[in-house]
Amino acid sequence: MKLDNYLRRIGYLQTPQNNLQTLNELHKKHIFAIPFEDLDIHLKKPLKIDINSLYEKIIVEKRGGFCYELNYLFYHLLKKIGFDCHIISSRLYDKRENLGCEFDHLSIFLKIENETFLVDVGYGSLFFEPMKIPLQINKNYIRKDRDMIYQIDKIDKKKYILSESKNGKKFRKTYAFDTTPREINEFYEQINHKQISEESYFVKNRICTIPTEEGRMTLLNNKFIKTRGNERQEHTIQSDEEFYKIVQEEFDMNVLEEKVY
Repeated sequence: MKLDNYLRRIGYLQTPQNNLQTLNELHKKHIFAIPFEDLDIHLKKPLKIDINSLYEKIIVEKRGGFCYELNYLFYHLLKKIGFDCHIISSRLYDKRENLGCEFDHLSIFLKIENETFLVDVGYGSLFFEPMKIPLQINKNYIRKDRDMIYQIDKIDKKKYILSESKNGKKFRKTYAFDTTPREINEFYEQINHKQISEESYFVKNRICTIPTEEGRMTLLNNKFIKTRGNERQEHTIQSDEEFYKIVQEEFDMNVLEEKVY
């Protein structure tokens, strides 16, 4: 993995330092530069969750990815810069706040001096800068982001719950996470499930999304949605050809291009 190429891909032009300012800037730039997308699943391309394959796909070929791909690659960037971090398992809540299985989502736990942070550039639509993690049980940390208000509650020694709210009054649980260090092979069963199971959200839905300075662009199945502040534009897509044309023109990705050696 070439550090300069990675930083250039996300538009980070300074020399990175092992500090909170660099962490915040890298996190935000990564989210604004690299789409969250599951298009390879729908193109029947097996996902390769190893650092060389991810670097080739996301940095060299300028693609996006979903949680396991984006967060695992970003974790390696942080380690290369010198941050003290490790990957962790998170469990997603559905709309009824039923909790998903272990290794449902891959997040990053990071320490800087006496503070700890939840890092996540692979959720699709979440906080732009890392969330500080409370140190004491039954304590929480709340922060207003651009689009939402986020809260982290400490449940016990290593377990936490991330929640989100539009108004800061009623919070909806997003996911639970455990700060125990994990290895990438522990996620393989769920990675495989999410790309082949008929019950998988990613098999059921073709998605590509990225925030913009004014709002967000999202391709979801046959809809192309652009938001700008409180304004929303929605266009119905008529064909696969039109879908992938939008992917190329709006997200700057040519996912159908064959490699020529």
